[in-house]
Amino acid sequence: MSKETLGRAFEPFYTTKDKAKGTGLGLAMSYGFVKQSRGFIALDSELGKGTSVDIYLPVDEEVTADAPVERKAVGVTSLADDSTCVLVVDDEPDLLEVAVSYLEDLGCEVLSASGGNEGLAVLARNPEVDILLTDIVMPGGMNGVVFANEARNKFPEIKVIYTSGSPSGVIEETANTSLDAPLINKPYNREVLGSMVNQVLEPSKSPNN
Repeated sequence: MSKETLGRAFEPFYTTKDKAKGTGLGLAMSYGFVKQSRGFIALDSELGKGTSVDIYLPVDEEVTADAPVERKAVGVTSLADDSTCVLVVDDEPDLLEVAVSYLEDLGCEVLSASGGNEGLAVLARNPEVDILLTDIVMPGGMNGVVFANEARNKFPEIKVIYTSGSPSGVIEETANTSLDAPLINKPYNREVLGSMVNQVLEPSKSPNN
């Protein structure tokens, strides 16, 4: 990478790829996950030679090499409903995989789709879906807000959670639309996602009520 690219590599939506071939969220998400784990990530790159990525994570002194590691959502002991079915929609495969993994760790049944049209097809086959977790900015002519509205027209009881790398104010200004459901900013961790799932399942338990 050039010095200019190296200096901006972790910026959300900064990419050197052609339009529709990259969003610039890959390294930004990695940076966020490492920082949330109280770690450090560093890039070293030189044109014509290559790039190295070094990630340093803190050691948990309470975990020994022989101790089994239990995957769980820190700070979220359980969901409001352990039979929750969630449909995750995101056009970025890596981010889709992360969201699916988090939700499975939380005990949800999880379905996935890479865009709004595919998401509607999945819903048609699986009307038992309780929650949509959908990215807002997606290709194909159907953004997350339009997709959510289409889904609720057919399934009025379905809950919606939006995800995006941009704050709600920026999204509403650029997309000229208001968000009608909670937003989780990327990158997020299991604790944040689990809390939001509980919040939309049981609104009466929301801190705002």
